[in-house]
Amino acid sequence: MGELAALTGISRATLHRYSGTRDNLDSQLGQHAKEALLQILDNIDLLTTQPLAAVRQLIQEHLAQGELIAFLASRYPVHMGVQGETDLQFYLERLDALFFNGQQQGVFRVDVTATLLTEMFVSLLHGAVDARQRGRTPRECSKILESVFLRGIATQALN
Repeated sequence: MGELAALTGISRATLHRYSGTRDNLDSQLGQHAKEALLQILDNIDLLTTQPLAAVRQLIQEHLAQGELIAFLASRYPVHMGVQGETDLQFYLERLDALFFNGQQQGVFRVDVTATLLTEMFVSLLHGAVDARQRGRTPRECSKILESVFLRGIATQALN
């Protein structure tokens, strides 16, 4: 907790007064991160926004919340596991719906399931955030992610 306090610019005592225990702090951070994910999803009407535009906006918004995404990635492995599915099921279901909608509109490939598209999307985002934090990718990498992901799942060439 001392390291976290130093990183946030507050004293360890202040952090302790705010959160109490390490477990309580972890729980509070987890709740805040889940709320941030909900906000990201709520900022985009995933079923009425054009699917390609929705994915582009999702990439931008996830990268803007990189620290929270990194926290969630450390807490819930990319594959989400059994425990993660109960905690983050809302998130996976909304992304599944976006990709399924895009498939129904003929925008995304249908030879890959919507659930696999979600898993690939989440993995790519987690990997990019992690690499960015370790200084292995540029801070602004959203165009690269868009190109790599969308060119691979689109049914036709993108402009």
